[in-house]
Amino acid sequence: MAAVSLLAAPAAGAEGDPSVLQASNGYHLSGDWDGDGVDTPGVFRPGSPNTYYLRNSNSSGVADITVSFGGGGSVFPIVGDWDGDGDDTIGLVAFGSPNRYFLRNSNTSGVADITVTYGSYGYPLIGDWDGDGDDTIGLVAFGSPNTYYLRNSNTSGAANITLNYGGEGFPIAGDWDADGDDTVGLVRFDANGVVDNRWFLRNTNSSGIADVTFDYGRGGLEVIGDWDNTGDDNPGLVYPGQPNWWDLRNSNTTGPADTSFTYGS
Repeated sequence: MAAVSLLAAPAAGAEGDPSVLQASNGYHLSGDWDGDGVDTPGVFRPGSPNTYYLRNSNSSGVADITVSFGGGGSVFPIVGDWDGDGDDTIGLVAFGSPNRYFLRNSNTSGVADITVTYGSYGYPLIGDWDGDGDDTIGLVAFGSPNTYYLRNSNTSGAANITLNYGGEGFPIAGDWDADGDDTVGLVRFDANGVVDNRWFLRNTNSSGIADVTFDYGRGGLEVIGDWDNTGDDNPGLVYPGQPNWWDLRNSNTTGPADTSFTYGS
């Protein structure tokens, strides 16, 4: 199945406003850019035009793919396998009432292959919610609890799945149990960076408590992916710098990073 890929680089106090969830050196992404079953890093820098820098291995080096797509305004990068062909490709969300999604089926410059309106503001979340092989749109409204609105096609309409899950923290999604569909999760960072991050993963898109809870990393910015081509998605962290430092773990358990490297700056 396609890998789920999304990262917002959170600014302090900006949890409810994804238009400002951006690090000074860009957004960090992950995706299976070449369809080999392994998710690898990417960096998105907004501008006129926006530029994506995508790498096909979890190692230090330069981008294998550099592509421009869209530009200007308040946008948020997303990636997913929009057409079910096995590789992840680029997209953008322009926030408003409604939000507008611009999805491209290849990692090349050009116009959107799919344009769709869905929801208003909120936090974009992408996944294969029904296990059919293509990634589709979703949105999280922050609250106590958070409310997830997930749609099974990249078309306008009402949510196919609505659920409540978690509260304070950052929403994530992935195939935590390798069953072919993506489900919700949450990562909670300590504001002072003195205790480990705590990850709360749920194996169904339904309200309830976490099926898997573990601590991993301290501080950083979350990325999710199947780093070792085993079919399940696992945690990763990016520590922004000159260059950025990536720590990826191959299981949803407490422990050190299995893979570490620098990429982007």
